[in-house]
Amino acid sequence: AVSKRHLTMVLSVMAVVARVAPFAHAARPLCTSDAGTADRGTIELELGAEYQSGNIASKLIDASLAVTYGLLDNVEVGVATAGVAYGKDGRDDLTGMGDSEVGGKWRFYENEPATLGAALAAAVTLPTGDASKDLSSDDYDICGKLALSFEPTPEWCIAVNGGYAWLMTESDIVLWSAAASKQVTDSLSLVGEVVHEHSPYGIKSDRCSHVLIGAVLGVGENIDLDMGIGFGLDNRTADVMAVIGVTIAM
Repeated sequence: AVSKRHLTMVLSVMAVVARVAPFAHAARPLCTSDAGTADRGTIELELGAEYQSGNIASKLIDASLAVTYGLLDNVEVGVATAGVAYGKDGRDDLTGMGDSEVGGKWRFYENEPATLGAALAAAVTLPTGDASKDLSSDDYDICGKLALSFEPTPEWCIAVNGGYAWLMTESDIVLWSAAASKQVTDSLSLVGEVVHEHSPYGIKSDRCSHVLIGAVLGVGENIDLDMGIGFGLDNRTADVMAVIGVTIAM
């Protein structure tokens, strides 16, 4: 069977971000967050699906939902959940509900013009998943991270994240990631990232890394469509990942 820690991680696209990502304004399909927040009074709805195959499970298709609200000009809050719509690991059926999370982000620095920003994000995992299928941590985990972003030109954005997850039933996790996006046209951006996680206690078997490249297409003023393909860099991560989704601002 898939380990509880690694299947939970699959449900949130490297959930060591503890899916702080929705609350850290990580533009889909990336896990890495920039320092931006949702506009004050704006609700952002994110719907996504991801296909994975390889080491974690023979085949997985998970679905995710996140809602973010711009509470202040520099503060956002949100809730997210995910589940396995289709999953097989040998003879084991992995279909079911995953854990949910609530969290928020505070942008504490932004220079003028806004080329450099910094934000802190945190989230708490709620054990809403099916523990009988190892789809839940079965506890209340906590994750926090620092997000830095830099825009050297109006077309380019570079983001770097560092995070830490306090897991109640597993070894804690340290996360590092970096991403870049390039606006090609008014409606099309190309994105890419590398994500790495490891145990703070030097446990080599807990090291996981992946890379992802993708695109974001704006449809009108309030809808973004996204897609991406990722590749695991070790035997603890899915060999291939394919991501699609939509973000709607209201």
